[in-house]
Amino acid sequence: MMMKWYKVSEELPPINKPVFVAMPNYYDQYNENFVYIMEYSENGCWEYYDGGTEYVGVSNADRWAYIELPEE
Repeated sequence: MMMKWYKVSEELPPINKPVFVAMPNYYDQYNENFVYIMEYSENGCWEYYDGGTEYVGVSNADRWAYIELPEE
């Protein structure tokens, strides 16, 4: 199954649904060290989970890409 990545600048993810988010590193490259499970909320904030919930104040989020998690 081919998974489709969406650019945040082109289409926002579903509200309050976990997605994989890829962020470019300092060299503007995407790699597995910068992929997180996050949710986009109705108020335009991103939350990610790494042992707890943390709200992320983001800059350049339009360069992020996301993929929806498979349905169970």
